[in-house]
Formats: sequence, structure tokens, C-alpha cells
Amino acid sequence: MHTLAGIDIEQVATTAPTVHADIRIMTHNILYGWKWGRVLDLIRFERPDIICLQEVPHRDHRLGGAPPERIIDDLQLPNAYEMLWGAAPNAIGNMTLVRGGVGPGEILKVRWTRPYGIANRVETCGVRLTVANVHLSPMKGPPPLAFLPTEIARFREARDLSRRFATIDTPAVALGDFNTFHPAPACWVMNRCWTDCRRAAGGRHGATRPTYGLPFVIDHIFTRGHGQVLDYRVIKSGASDHRAVIATVRFSRNSGQASFGSVD
Repeated sequence: MHTLAGIDIEQVATTAPTVHADIRIMTHNILYGWKWGRVLDLIRFERPDIICLQEVPHRDHRLGGAPPERIIDDLQLPNAYEMLWGAAPNAIGNMTLVRGGVGPGEILKVRWTRPYGIANRVETCGVRLTVANVHLSPMKGPPPLAFLPTEIARFREARDLSRRFATIDTPAVALGDFNTFHPAPACWVMNRCWTDCRRAAGGRHGATRPTYGLPFVIDHIFTRGHGQVLDYRVIKSGASDHRAVIATVRFSRNSGQASFGSVD
């Protein structure tokens, strides 16, 4: 049985008025933050309420870049950071920043693979929800031959993620670098249990990682429960081999106020 640390929240009376909040959510694999200034400019211009970054380097990473301390100092937002891949000082990880508050969370992992993300309780714009900032297993070897063997790991990770969130009765968002695309098995798992913001917004958007000249869409934003997708965009930041993805999702301010249940 998996559990996810929660925040004690008082039950809101059912007679409370329902007020909507439009929450802007952003994911970006920043490629060690080598061009962090461009990412920072994008964040300051778009002003997302929830920011999920992947490939944030450890402070002493041999390849340099923008470590967590610099990102925190530049943005001055509540945050959570965990190293996921490698070992210090060469490790990279995920960072979640929120215009509001970040509560307890946990590292997401399945057996025989490296951690694939972090999940945290957050509060922004009067809504409390759970955010999974993910970076599923990458290809190991030359594409496209390496895709299918490593998709097995991503399938297991996507299935684990969906199972963990199966019993949560409050809004949830899963976003990040999934390293997979439709209709591959890992995306199929996510589409069974989650709403793909890209598809909900019409699906006519550019590639998120146009590697080898192919229109790969491997960075995704998924929502689960109580959310209406209003907008979805892929943005060329020029800061990474990935493009930023931003979605605007409308949540009811009451929908995230019930006590969090355990995660399966």
C-alpha cells in the first residue's frame, strides 16, 4: 500500500459558495539550466501559478548550470526539490515552485528503476491540490530502437502514478517530461485515468521536443478530477532541447478543501 504524506485540512461546509479559480500550470525540462536566464524571463512573463522543472542540477554538478539555490533565489517562491537521477555531485532532480504554499510530499519510485518524480500537496489561488512533477525513464541507446525496451519502464511508472492517485478525491495534476508519446503504452495508461490537457484543448499544438526533426510530444500536463482545461500552449523558450508547456485549468475553490485520503 502506497501512502502520500498529507496536510490536515478542515472539511468545508457543503453550503459554502462555489468560486472558480483559473490556475496556470507550467512544465519545462530546463537541460541543467544552462540557459536559465531565458527560462527565468519566460516564467516572469507568463507568471504561472505552478511551475514544475526537470533536469535541475545538483549544486556541484560537473556540467554547471542553474542549481536549486539559484532558482529559489531568483523566483522567491515556496518550493520542493529532490534529486532523482545519479548521485551527488552529478545528480539532477525535479523542482516544484508554487505561488502559494507547498506541503509535504514524497519521491515517486517503482522497483528496479530510478525515482521518476516527486508529489506534493500544494495550495494556490485558494485551491488545494496534489501535484506530481515527473521525469519518466529515458531511452538508453540509439533511437528509435531503444524506445520499446525502455517503454516497459515508463509503462510501469505511469501505472504506479495512476494507482497512487486512484483514491484521491481532490484535484490532482501530473506533469513533466514523460519521455513517451501517444499512442505508446505509458500514455495509454495516463489517458485511461487522467485528462490530457493537450487533447482537451484541441490537440493542434507543436512538438515539445523536436528531436531528429520529428514532431515528438513527450512533455505533458494531465489533470484528474474537478478541472476544466481553458488553454494549452507549447512555447519555444530557446533555453533547452525541450519546449515549455503551459495550461490554464479552472478549478472550484471548494473542490480541493476536503481532507486528503491515502494514495493507493
